[in-house]
Amino acid sequence: MSIPEKYLSTFEENATYHVYNRTNNHELLFKSEKNYQFFLKQYRKYLYPFVESFAYCLLPNHFHFIIKVRAIKEMEGHLQSLSSESLIKAEKLFLEQPEKISI
Repeated sequence: MSIPEKYLSTFEENATYHVYNRTNNHELLFKSEKNYQFFLKQYRKYLYPFVESFAYCLLPNHFHFIIKVRAIKEMEGHLQSLSSESLIKAEKLFLEQPEKISI
């Protein structure tokens, strides 16, 4: 299954973005305090190494982040410090061929 082009964005290194998303039909995204904590834990695990966060707002049915994409060299340094077993497929590809990855 491929993702429609209208849902893909190119992020440029050292650029700042307002990233947000919301649920359909005003459904709750965060139903309890633990949901907020889990979301931020996952954000820190998967995105923090690649973006600098300036501000965020988590609301029951949506979220907002103001982020700056880190420099490519900074991302490479982080990924090279991890064991190869802990890298996901996209991270391995980034280290092998960074010019082919659109961030």
